[in-house]
Amino acid sequence: MSRDRDNYNAGAELTWRIVQAWQGERPRFAFPPRNIALIADLRDIGERLARNDAAKKLVALLIDHCVKETGQAPTAMMLRVVLEQSGIPIEYVAPSELGLAVPRA
Repeated sequence: MSRDRDNYNAGAELTWRIVQAWQGERPRFAFPPRNIALIADLRDIGERLARNDAAKKLVALLIDHCVKETGQAPTAMMLRVVLEQSGIPIEYVAPSELGLAVPRA
């Protein structure tokens, strides 16, 4: 369990550093509303979240570097938190706009 936590923390730190170092066009992302926790690997959902070419390139860079360093890709929630803390605007959309179904309780 400790190794998983270490890998997660290393991935979060690497995600932060990569987003902070991003140069070029500002990436645009869409996420479901904040009351929906999207706990998905960026390899599974990253392309759907990306709204422009810069965001697609950033997702690819994050996946490549994090997988090489930690063996895991960043999660969508990890990316959302980093974007929020970095002041990068996020478009909040209905899950269906991202091709997601929300299970009813």
